Amino acid sequence: LADLGHVARASGVGIEVDADALPLHPSAVALLGRERAAALALGGGEDYELAIAAPAAALRALAASGEATVVMGRVVATRPGEAIALGPGGEALPSDGAGWDHLRAARERGDKEAQP
Repeated sequence: LADLGHVARASGVGIEVDADALPLHPSAVALLGRERAAALALGGGEDYELAIAAPAAALRALAASGEATVVMGRVVATRPGEAIALGPGGEALPSDGAGWDHLRAARERGDKEAQP
C-alpha cells in the first residue's frame, strides 16, 4: 500500500485496493488468519507481490496471455495522492503507513540527502 501511495502521489490520482481481492498465500491465512495476513500483505515490505497500474484493456490482454494476474483495485479521481485499502463493505481500512522505506533511518537522523 505504501508503494501504491507513491504511485498515487506521483500521478495525482487515488488508488483503492480491495482487501478481499488480495492474493493471500493459503499458509499465511492458515497461520495468521485472513485479517492479519491481509494487514501484513498491505503493510509489509517489497517481498509480497508486484502491483501494476494499467488501463483495463491492457490488464485483460495480460490475463489473456496466460500471465497470472489478479485485479485487486482501481485508480480513481477521488482522494488524489492517496492509496487506501477498502474492506468488504467499502469502508476504508485503517493504515499505519507501514511499508519498507529505504531512507527512513537516514531521514530520522536528519541526513539532508534523504529528505524528499
